[in-house]
Amino acid sequence: MPQTNNIAISSGASLTYFILSFVTLGLLYCTYEIVNFGYRSLLMWWRLVSVLYGIALLILGAILLGMELGNMKTTCASVWAKMSQNQKMYFSNVVDNLEAERTKNVSMCGAFAIVVGLSIIVMGVTQHLLYSESAVKWKAPSSSRLP
Repeated sequence: MPQTNNIAISSGASLTYFILSFVTLGLLYCTYEIVNFGYRSLLMWWRLVSVLYGIALLILGAILLGMELGNMKTTCASVWAKMSQNQKMYFSNVVDNLEAERTKNVSMCGAFAIVVGLSIIVMGVTQHLLYSESAVKWKAPSSSRLP
């Protein structure tokens, strides 16, 4: 479930990666079906979709790391001011513990997006190789000219 309380990670980043995980599972399932059953006409476009989606994940991962880690102190100070005493006790009443937890969560989400993006780009490249190698030696059926 996405973290929407904005404490451990920003709610926007949490919702984005929660939704993208389902989109990625859908992409992987469609890739399996297209490659497994050899749909060459779909593979022509799907290899491009895969590479573009991988690039989008790389960009989202870099944006998350840049935006969240760049102003971590300011974000943690504003989150800390809004927290109740019970929530602060979870972090032992030390704002540095909140900052460490938030940094770890953001780093893991960003690294996950980058690794998955690179993997999907590699998958798109292998789909391109499959597309270029499939049906190369195929010839149209010919009919005999003999009566």
